[in-house]
Amino acid sequence: METPQSCRYVFCLLPPGNVIREIALVQERLFSAHRNPSFRAIPPIIPVCGLSSPELPPGFPRLPAVRVRPTEYTIEHRTLFLKVSPLEGSAESLIRTARECGSEAMPLFPSVLGFFLGAEYDGPEMPPHPSSLDFSTAPVESRILTIEHTESGPWYTGLVWSLEKVV
Repeated sequence: METPQSCRYVFCLLPPGNVIREIALVQERLFSAHRNPSFRAIPPIIPVCGLSSPELPPGFPRLPAVRVRPTEYTIEHRTLFLKVSPLEGSAESLIRTARECGSEAMPLFPSVLGFFLGAEYDGPEMPPHPSSLDFSTAPVESRILTIEHTESGPWYTGLVWSLEKVV
């Protein structure tokens, strides 16, 4: 499936570098086992909602830096995620409000609160339990992911992407 124009911009949450490294190692092990390029397509983000432009729409809630805890791996519509649970009580309602304010559907990312690991996952096995990761909680910050699909084929091939801080 090619990247729909309506999903070029994704409001997401990004962890710090040490957590990105830990999750990227899981993605690399998955890539080595399955040779699926989607495990290398984009950085470990928590997709929240699609946007029609790189600007947040009026009334979009400002999410403060939030701490999340990894809980379990899950597969939704053949997409593998590391699910997380926000540690601050208000964070979950802010994320829900952000999803409601998002202007676009996210056909590339099922509605799972978790780090995107890879698409079209058919592996019968799950990665090692999240307790094997070298972090138990992580702060995440708001970002806007811009995805440009530069060639035909699955959406996760031929990508150019960038992450911008939400201002």
